[in-house]
Amino acid sequence: MQDFPRVRITKAGGRVALQLNVDPIDVEGEAYLLTSVRDVTRAISVADELRALVDNLPELAWTARPDGFIDFYNRRWYEYTGATLEDMRGWGWQSVHDPIELPRVMESWIRSIATQQPFDQTFPLRRKDGVFRWFLTRVAPMFDGAGNLIRIFRLFFTTKSAGVGTGLSPAWSTNFARPPSKTALPFPRLRI
Repeated sequence: MQDFPRVRITKAGGRVALQLNVDPIDVEGEAYLLTSVRDVTRAISVADELRALVDNLPELAWTARPDGFIDFYNRRWYEYTGATLEDMRGWGWQSVHDPIELPRVMESWIRSIATQQPFDQTFPLRRKDGVFRWFLTRVAPMFDGAGNLIRIFRLFFTTKSAGVGTGLSPAWSTNFARPPSKTALPFPRLRI
């Protein structure tokens, strides 16, 4: 069992985040509980800094757990869609997609979760006033040092800002404006 980190105040007034782990073990036929306490203060600090950075991006963005459950949307997502966290939690994001395009989006998303591969795709999202606007999206799985998938990051660019169809950025137009391919694009695996 792994407990959520708990923040404690030190005698000097500082803060420290501790995580308690309790694992049952068998020693020569007798059951024991092995407990350990780990200082996760720095890991939480880095996660908070990353979340603050993503929350202040001018683009729409979200993160998901390895099973595809979206657990964080940045501020810009809520401003654009007019949705709340409760509206969007888990798989609620489907409600802001064009119903005609949604099956294609779902197919790519589910395949990416299963294969742990990144991908790019274009599709429209409904703005809070009901108008659909096309976005280029990039899905980037994030892995720990041991190669385990720990998080999935998705960033949305308006097709105009991405140069799709505008001629402003030929590299973006060439590499990202095409329909989703059957093969994964050669993106590096993100590691943290």
